[in-house]
Amino acid sequence: MDFLQYKWTLAVTLLTNAVHVWCFLPTLTTTTPPDTYSHVQITRDGVKKAAANFLTDNGLVEGSYSDPDRVLAKYFGSDTDSQEKFNQKMRDLSARMNTVQNDVKLIAKYTVNGERIEDAFNLLKKLSGQTRVMTLLEPYDTAAQESTFDNLAKALLVIQSFYSSTNWAEMNGDVVCPAFGGDGTSLPKIVKAWEATCSNCDPNVKYDCLGNMVTNSLTSGFRPEQDVKIPHLNTGLKCAHDWNTDNTRLAIGGIGKDTTDANLTPHADIHPDAVVAAIRATTEYLYQNGKGILSNLSVDEFKNLFDLKSREKESRGSLTIVMDVSGSMSDDMKAARDACINLVSAVQGTPNEPTDYILATFNDPDNKTTGERFTNGDDIINKLHSLVADGGGDCPEYAISGILRGISLTKNGSYLYMFTDADASDGDRMGEAIAKAKAKHIKITPVLTGSCNRRRRQATRRVARAIHDVYFEMAAATGGQVYETTKSELGAVLSKIMQKEMPSSSVVLRTFKIHSTGGDRGYVIVDASMNLLKIEVDGAASVDDIRVEDPNGSKLQYLPGFASRYYSDGKVIISVQKPVTGKWTIIRTATKSLTVRASGSSSLDFSLVLTEQDESGVPYIIQGNPIAGQNYSILTQLFNLGYNASLDDMSLVNLFGDEVEKVETSLRRIGSEVSAVANFKMPTQRVRVQITGALPGGESFQRTNLQIISPVSVELRLQTNLDPLPFNEPQNITYFLGNHGPNNETFIVDVDADYGGLSNVMHTMYPGEVNGYIYQVIGRTTSKTLKYTVSVRQQGSEQTLQSLSGSVWFENPACDVIHNGDACPETVNSPASCQSITWSSRAVFSPEVKSYEISTIDANIEIMANYTTDDGKQYINISGDCCSPSVYLSALGSSGYMIGQCHFNFGSLPTITITVFEKCDVQYFYFCCQGAGTFRLDIVRSYLRRGCCMSDRIGDYSIMASET
Repeated sequence: MDFLQYKWTLAVTLLTNAVHVWCFLPTLTTTTPPDTYSHVQITRDGVKKAAANFLTDNGLVEGSYSDPDRVLAKYFGSDTDSQEKFNQKMRDLSARMNTVQNDVKLIAKYTVNGERIEDAFNLLKKLSGQTRVMTLLEPYDTAAQESTFDNLAKALLVIQSFYSSTNWAEMNGDVVCPAFGGDGTSLPKIVKAWEATCSNCDPNVKYDCLGNMVTNSLTSGFRPEQDVKIPHLNTGLKCAHDWNTDNTRLAIGGIGKDTTDANLTPHADIHPDAVVAAIRATTEYLYQNGKGILSNLSVDEFKNLFDLKSREKESRGSLTIVMDVSGSMSDDMKAARDACINLVSAVQGTPNEPTDYILATFNDPDNKTTGERFTNGDDIINKLHSLVADGGGDCPEYAISGILRGISLTKNGSYLYMFTDADASDGDRMGEAIAKAKAKHIKITPVLTGSCNRRRRQATRRVARAIHDVYFEMAAATGGQVYETTKSELGAVLSKIMQKEMPSSSVVLRTFKIHSTGGDRGYVIVDASMNLLKIEVDGAASVDDIRVEDPNGSKLQYLPGFASRYYSDGKVIISVQKPVTGKWTIIRTATKSLTVRASGSSSLDFSLVLTEQDESGVPYIIQGNPIAGQNYSILTQLFNLGYNASLDDMSLVNLFGDEVEKVETSLRRIGSEVSAVANFKMPTQRVRVQITGALPGGESFQRTNLQIISPVSVELRLQTNLDPLPFNEPQNITYFLGNHGPNNETFIVDVDADYGGLSNVMHTMYPGEVNGYIYQVIGRTTSKTLKYTVSVRQQGSEQTLQSLSGSVWFENPACDVIHNGDACPETVNSPASCQSITWSSRAVFSPEVKSYEISTIDANIEIMANYTTDDGKQYINISGDCCSPSVYLSALGSSGYMIGQCHFNFGSLPTITITVFEKCDVQYFYFCCQGAGTFRLDIVRSYLRRGCCMSDRIGDYSIMASET
């Protein structure tokens, strides 16, 4: 049996077997018991509450609310697209937790099994210390945010697992343990290794396994697969985590609270309490009452970390367009005009529509500058259609005059978009424009499609300062951004601007193709939650190539304030405000094939992630693209679906909108979340997910998620970095590749990093081969974080098949020195010596080091003990004598360079006072002094021959000679 066949057989077998877990489930499956919370749901609820605390504490939402969903709804308002970005951040954090859980499931301290409670507590302290340092980094950039999320994924796994794996909830209900989520610095009482903790339950009566454990001390259940030995007790038994029936050292039954099904988890009745405690602990750990691991972050840093940004307030202002209509824009005018029309048509008639629209134009000379206000989107669209590029035969143009005219008409707190291909001839008015824009809180965003000045300078090969300095300075001063593009990319740039700056609640109903042969029409379903229907048709020659009929069969009438359409470059865009609910028909009236995308504005939408099961049947969110032919589950979250609404169908559709497969779906409600889970086998073609259902009023709805699910034949996985790496040392980043295709393949790996990237690494693999590979990085002291992305493509192709990102946290070992005993004395009287006075001390390296060296060759310096605890600290006991009162212990990296250092300082070398008599034998003198150091006897003889009272230094020792 080959590798692929084995994996397939294994997956099928596991679906029929019981699921064995070590803590809460990573995520949900179609067979997850009702009302069961996984780490995904616990994290989501905990993060939402922390975010709500943050918003109210910082005055971003007024009022006091116990329900975090109400706080977030008030903050985001109608800007549901921004809320979806926040939801995506929560999914990202949960996905990282899933990855960590899969990587460390056999390490008991991460899942708090096997009575490794103190080890888990120390691990959490270490992770928390690292995270606090991360949140203090300046600047708190993307790499720092990535490292923060990676550390939070580990810490939250430990915190949440504590409530599922230990007997805390049995003893304390849904209360938070201060040591796991709160600000506690010590642990409650923990059972001893030799103490019995559980008694047997009746495996035939699985719903009655409560009261089978100790309730006066903390304990947790054992899993034989993990990295901890089960103690052999003289009397009694230890607790298992789940239902144990075969290990004689563990009681039958256990204490796990992972699900609500007693057949899977013995203490299923306690699952609700464990869940509530875990959610509360997640919130307290992150942010509550001005405390928490993220409390060091500024308002902007916290918002950036979770993409917690609402653009709703922007809809209360103006949408201002400043257009260059000079002759040099003739090539770019059409693209700029169409992009602006698309911008307006996307918001008109929706709750996010601006208060008014401003159109200002500029030309050469500046007396051609115009400005006009519109209260209706159709009016500004018609005006944009009428613009013609003419005049202004020279460069640059009067751009600042146009911007000033736009500012004068624009309401406070708005965006201003300026389109030009030329420099500003009136750049001396830049300060005036900046001052007036800042006074009205207007952000200036120049969109530059080229520069006629640049073309002239390139022709004459002149060297000059950056041609757009004025635009960059205005954007920076007002909080805007400069976009440099070409006319072919202008539409994509405007789409990016809309996603970043304009409030929106966009949804996609359906994408499909009307072929030139066969049927001449397609259908879309409009529901009552929609206030805008937008139909984009590619491939048309004119607006007459398409006809739209409403649910009553009536031809759509294009009337101001109701519906509009326009044509440009083979595309027809139709916008219908407040459309009638029901099935709309799009009809092809020409013989050309047409591609249709029907979208709109609504708060009802859904997100999705793919999950797969491991060898034990436990589900995890996948990272990267799925493998063709393998089994997966689709986990969707539906937003703003009423309680009595239903989900009727879920389908995989190809990129033309044709159904590939209908998948059976189960709808589940957990708290405020409505989710759907469906199993499927990954087809060989790219697909999207489409759903249909019914709202509480009975009308149908239809949605398509634009995420393209792309099957591939190569698997990529990054190894989780559990510990920080030292600076200035080559360190290994490990990635795994698997060839799941039927043929030998050569894959090309590229690593894009903040520094020290890698490209064109070739790996030739036979079918079924899975290998691990190493990419080395070296941490620079200028940055504690490194973000990297590993991408895979086939040889001879530029198409990326898999791409995963990770981050590394660099930290040289810190050293604490604990002294035992007093410092060395300043003087020592003979016959004592420095050798006779000893000292001992302890070095504590965190994190542990692989090798070290001592700064002296003194044979009396001795390493007494060297051990590492489970919290990653390394303890080195050292002893010596006062002949070496100052010793350095240096931690060495793999290349032999010092990466950390401890200093044992017991003072200075003692002065040894020796009285020498004139008639004493020199050999006797030497004998008395040996061990005190190395003496030059010729100098001592000289002192003795002088017969006078004197003192002198010999090396580091003082010798007193006196005559008697």
